[in-house]
Amino acid sequence: MKQLFSSKAILYHVVVIILLAIGSVIYCKPILDKKRLVQHDIVMSVGAAHEVADYKKQTGEYSAWTNSMFGGMPSYTIMGYYPNSWTSYVASKISYIIPEPANYIFLLLLGCYIGLVALGYSSVLSLMGAVAFGFSSYTLISLEAGHVSKVMAIAYAVPLIIGILITLRGKYLVGGFITLVFLPFELYSNHVQITYYAILALVLIGLYELVQAVLSKQVKTFAIGAVLLLGIAIVAVGATASRFATLLEYTPSSIRGPSELTPLENDAPAGSGLDRDYAFSWSYGVMETFTYLIPDFYGGKSGAALSPDSRIYETIEKAYPGNAQKMILTEQWPVYWGEQPGTSGPAYMGAVVCLLALMGMFVIKNPFKWILFSIIVFFSMLAMGKNLESVNYFMFDHFPMYNKFRAVTMIHSLVSFFMVWLAVWGVDELLKLEKETYLKYLKFVCGGMVALLLLFVVMGSSLFSFEKSDSETAEQSKKDFIASWFQASQNQEFADSMYEALLEDRAHAFTSDAMRSMIFILIASGVLWMYTVLKVKKEYIIAALLVLTFMDQWQVSKRYLNDKDFKRKKKIQDEIQSTAADDMILTDKDPDYRVMNVTVSTFNDASTSYFHKSIGGYSAAKMRRYQDLIDRQISKNNMNVLNMLNTKYFIVQNPQTGEPVAQRNSAAFGNAWFVKSLKEVPTADAEMQALDSTDLRNIAVIDTKFVSKIKDKSFNADSSSTIVLTSYKPDKLTYTSESNSPQFAVFSEIYYNEGLGWQAYVNGKEVPHVRVDYILRGLEVPAGKNEIVFKFIPKTYNTFETVSLVFSIVSVLLFMVFITLLAKNSRTTTA
Repeated sequence: MKQLFSSKAILYHVVVIILLAIGSVIYCKPILDKKRLVQHDIVMSVGAAHEVADYKKQTGEYSAWTNSMFGGMPSYTIMGYYPNSWTSYVASKISYIIPEPANYIFLLLLGCYIGLVALGYSSVLSLMGAVAFGFSSYTLISLEAGHVSKVMAIAYAVPLIIGILITLRGKYLVGGFITLVFLPFELYSNHVQITYYAILALVLIGLYELVQAVLSKQVKTFAIGAVLLLGIAIVAVGATASRFATLLEYTPSSIRGPSELTPLENDAPAGSGLDRDYAFSWSYGVMETFTYLIPDFYGGKSGAALSPDSRIYETIEKAYPGNAQKMILTEQWPVYWGEQPGTSGPAYMGAVVCLLALMGMFVIKNPFKWILFSIIVFFSMLAMGKNLESVNYFMFDHFPMYNKFRAVTMIHSLVSFFMVWLAVWGVDELLKLEKETYLKYLKFVCGGMVALLLLFVVMGSSLFSFEKSDSETAEQSKKDFIASWFQASQNQEFADSMYEALLEDRAHAFTSDAMRSMIFILIASGVLWMYTVLKVKKEYIIAALLVLTFMDQWQVSKRYLNDKDFKRKKKIQDEIQSTAADDMILTDKDPDYRVMNVTVSTFNDASTSYFHKSIGGYSAAKMRRYQDLIDRQISKNNMNVLNMLNTKYFIVQNPQTGEPVAQRNSAAFGNAWFVKSLKEVPTADAEMQALDSTDLRNIAVIDTKFVSKIKDKSFNADSSSTIVLTSYKPDKLTYTSESNSPQFAVFSEIYYNEGLGWQAYVNGKEVPHVRVDYILRGLEVPAGKNEIVFKFIPKTYNTFETVSLVFSIVSVLLFMVFITLLAKNSRTTTA
């Protein structure tokens, strides 16, 4: 612990931190030329949050609701604003201490470095581990995709896990302080899935530590640590209470919650989570785990550029001289042949890391190594998803919250950390051994790994087919590939030869990377051999391993996140350009209508939301009822349903020019309308089915459970009645109505009430409103002229913002206490 906090070591740590920052910036060096990384998810988030961000910029007020996508949803699922969470504010400033995206790499490096030093490893060895972890491919691939909250959660989870571990072992000051700092940061990152995985690891670690405490009669030490951690956890969660209270409140209404509908014939049984097939769409293959050691074991990424020495280049150049160079540079070649439907790159842990981690399993005598090994194996199994049904389907069906998560391969980022931890520990223990024992393990482990890789190099092309393992998928992929080249060339022989060339290129990538990993392991083995045979100093050996690890990780990660991913753009908004269709629609000064853009992936694209209130969008937390509507009505092009959602414009592709054009839908029902009658139905299934054929312009479909809230269930048709929207704000809609008799109005806005936020007022008096047409709002309106107002007042958000303020104050006081005690302890140690 002295190494982390003693005054003598501070200067050294500052130098290391500066080096980590410089390394992060160098990796992202185009930012020095005022370029930025174009990240798909970030671009989508800008589109999704634009209405709320623009409203806050204009008024200074935060709207907790946005109508910009999926008809409308709480905006704290898109762009949270928690002014009373001081820890979140601090985390937001520290997280962006250097320019994006270098800041995220820096956080990964720094978090791992702090954690390893806190465990007692030397600074150089900790730096080696930090480099191995921070530059590992899978996490940087996530960064390239724009999954920044995931990357932050990973970065903060590492020191958090170690802080909790050393607290349980009696290092109360240092462990408590690290936990106090990084737990709020982990919560700020707001990536529940990564935090959940970290908790799984901590459960295994905690159980082991409890057993050890009992066996060694150190239960008191463990108990004090556990109580201290519990107190810190209460403060940290309390300081971010508004964030998590609103999340917990909204989750049952989102696609993470249950559907009231009976599943369709081919659907999975209804449950309170994601569909199993959806959750496990991206699952790592069992054999794909070899990418830990060989990055291109399964080809790398789905769409890749090729080199001039590729077999495909040779085939094209032979048939069409002069055309190959341009064609191979496009990132379209399907070199990936693994189990996933597609991938941006492999989970490569590093050849050197794999060697050192395996070495660690032999040289480490402490039984805690089996906990690290168990976590690595367990997490690798979880990443396999549907390819290991016995484990993952059980987890999905029985573990709390597990069925809320998808894309299980993201757990590889934590696998990387535990392998790095084992590798660092392995080096530390290896260098303490006697010469004879040292050489025995070195020959055995290094020889075994080299033999395995040599087998792949020599026999690789005969061991695998280099086609998808599922025969049906492989055959279809083959047909599609050959058909596309036949269509382009009208030459069947050439098309067939292109497929054979593709398989040869996949085989070449496999053997080349197997050779590459073998070379790195041979060099690392040589470095380790020099320690005991040539008597090279330990510090030099570790430094050499550091350089070797750095080269290994950097080279592979640069295949997937590199300078080509950066563009010279002033603002991220420049990535979302309006089309002529958007510009035409924007001339309509009506403040509230919806647009359905079918020229993009409607329900997986938020670019339309930047300009309009979209029928579609991009969110993993859309409302469950809206998803039901997509699946059973909108996907069938039920115009009655699109009209009730006030879909005033469609953006479609012009068949002549291929450009997007706007089409106005004059049949849209508008912002609100009076119906002539109500159609009562007993169940959600009946309500959804009624949308198929009911005249929704004149009849509102209502679930029986809402009928009791309506006083008068019969209405006199009044052709002279009117109801119009007079004022629009994202969280406040004002209407004026006029009629000769009481009416029932339907509003083309998403229902989200029953204490959740939206409240209705007629002439200043709060009145109840109900859900109709499966997802819309309905309201009884008295005769005469009325002002109707809908306000979004999220009571949970407002209440827990006060709670956050109280615990934020407590967290600051607790932080000051820890700093004082650490400073005092440091002076005592120095003296």
